[in-house]
Amino acid sequence: MSIMVQEADFEHVDGIKRVCTRGWRETYDGLIPDDEIEATLEEFYDPTRLNAEVLDPKGWDGWLVALEDDRVVGAGGGGLTEEGHGEVYVLYVDPDEQRRGIGTSLLRRMTEQQTAQGATWQYVSVAKGNELGLTFYEKHGFEVIGEHPSFGETLSCTSIRLRRAIGDD
Repeated sequence: MSIMVQEADFEHVDGIKRVCTRGWRETYDGLIPDDEIEATLEEFYDPTRLNAEVLDPKGWDGWLVALEDDRVVGAGGGGLTEEGHGEVYVLYVDPDEQRRGIGTSLLRRMTEQQTAQGATWQYVSVAKGNELGLTFYEKHGFEVIGEHPSFGETLSCTSIRLRRAIGDD
């Protein structure tokens, strides 16, 4: 069976929520307090919010989904934060489907979107202690450039900031 990566449509919203919430819980269990995990999931993966982001992705390129037989097995998205600078905002693979190249396929598609818009650098942040995420991005050429407070009103953890050169630079 092959994996297809495409822009998300309304029919994918439940799959995005399922993949991202399972990925969040598995990734951050023991790193972030349970109440912060649940508050973050409510904030970012509410179906109303996801539907709005699929319909009109303001400020980013919108959701991408990795599909296997029309089933969402991965989801992610990014966009430009400023001229020449792309950002991976979110990337999760169903925990039961990891290590099959799904995350790599999603990252490749995001990178194509960003280089088409003129990005020469790509950035991502992962929670400190998220060794799976850190290893994934380092494998793809990202290098640690520092730390910063995590994004979102519900989180109190520190994130590791990474970047890599992309495009023709």
